[in-house]
Amino acid sequence: MIINIIKGDEVYLEDCYEALIYSEIGEAYFKSFDAKKILLGGLKNKEIDVAIDTDGKCLGFIWYERYGAFGIHTYLHIIAIKQQLRGKGIGKKLIEQFE
Repeated sequence: MIINIIKGDEVYLEDCYEALIYSEIGEAYFKSFDAKKILLGGLKNKEIDVAIDTDGKCLGFIWYERYGAFGIHTYLHIIAIKQQLRGKGIGKKLIEQFE
């Protein structure tokens, strides 16, 4: 599978939401929050990169804050892959991009 990592934008909101809400972190922490509103903020701030296939379909995302830890170090906030696509190296590719 060919995976490209690009800067996320609002077009990918629904796909990012799907990846997040059906993840363990989504189940544990985002059921009581407006996850779409939170994700939209990250997309608008250009803090979310998305993994896409050759057709431009969003497979998952990584959200990082450039000045998270102590205001100087980049902080990995969330990584989520669509449920049916886990175990295919998408998360690894996102982490490599983050590093």
